[in-house]
Amino acid sequence: MASLLFVVVLLTALYRFKLGNRVSLWLGKYSYEIFLFHPLFISFFRDWIANDVIYCLAVMGASVLASVLYQICAGLPRTFPAFFRL
Repeated sequence: MASLLFVVVLLTALYRFKLGNRVSLWLGKYSYEIFLFHPLFISFFRDWIANDVIYCLAVMGASVLASVLYQICAGLPRTFPAFFRL
């Protein structure tokens, strides 16, 4: 019963939002880097932050920031010195 309810809610949400909206396109561009970086921040912030809400926000924020910075550094022209490129 819970599985059926989940599918109904998911389909209802998908019909309300267009798949090509700006948020989904942006998330699609950075999702792999977010996936790669988030375990690093999960283990890093767990020892320092006790509040679960702040912990989740810190992990999400740091993961998104790291993935955006990676995309910026990976897109630098090849004329920059090698230590600026990834």
